[in-house]
Amino acid sequence: MDRRLKIDQVTKQYKSLKALDQVTMEITPGIFGLLGPNGAGKTTLMRILTTVLSYDSGSISYDGISWEQKKQIRQKIGYLPQKFSLYKQLKVCEALHHLADLKGMKKKERTEQVEAILSQVNLVEHSSKKVSELSGGMVRRLGIAQALLGNPEIIIVDEPTTGLDPEERIRFRQLLRKVAQDAIVLLSTHIVDDIEVICDQVGILNRGKVLQTGSLMEIQQAAQGKVWELLISPREFDQYALEWNLIANQREGEHYRLRLLAETPPTGATPVVPSLEDSYLYLIGEKIDGQTNEL
Repeated sequence: MDRRLKIDQVTKQYKSLKALDQVTMEITPGIFGLLGPNGAGKTTLMRILTTVLSYDSGSISYDGISWEQKKQIRQKIGYLPQKFSLYKQLKVCEALHHLADLKGMKKKERTEQVEAILSQVNLVEHSSKKVSELSGGMVRRLGIAQALLGNPEIIIVDEPTTGLDPEERIRFRQLLRKVAQDAIVLLSTHIVDDIEVICDQVGILNRGKVLQTGSLMEIQQAAQGKVWELLISPREFDQYALEWNLIANQREGEHYRLRLLAETPPTGATPVVPSLEDSYLYLIGEKIDGQTNEL
């Protein structure tokens, strides 16, 4: 069994806009983070992978099954969209039974799976509550629960932690980690923290192109030798903000500590180890020394 999701030279054009431009990635079991700014092409790729949208050229396959065989592929996919909602007057258990029924599951199998999944996402004690009574974090957990129905081998989640408070975000990340033990979890987001904390592999997407894929360490190396720190006085701040690509700044007593991206640093700057966010900003084409990085 070949449990790799293979995306090869996939292109999607909307009139004059090329939403995806020869996208190529290979995704193995675990959590793969698809990171990119709004408009990068993430949503288009998610819609293609869930078979909602067709692509113009290229190929996608998993376990020897082409995406052209939509019925077979849909049996292997679970999906949690960014804007997930269910009929609010249904109870949690009723909602899952209804969705399982729509997936064609028999009553016995449906009952067993709903009970097991409610336990897996820690919603057993809330199973008799109406959807309208759940917190935002519980709704996201219910979203993962419905995506797990039918034991999918590929689980696609779009901006999963948007709108969650810090505690709910941590719980949700832990849940995704548990789910990824037996499946491919493809997480699409613009939140770098989500990627940094739980992803095994990362793909950076911008303007429809894959800029780089690899482990967190491999992605971080992209900005090696291009991230610097510098201590300046407050009166110098406006000048540096105008002339340099500042990533962050922090007040330290009577000075500012700047973190900046540059091929050639300002006088007095010291090199620092790049974070994932540093490399992400570098790769998506932020300006460096007034020049646009074309990577």
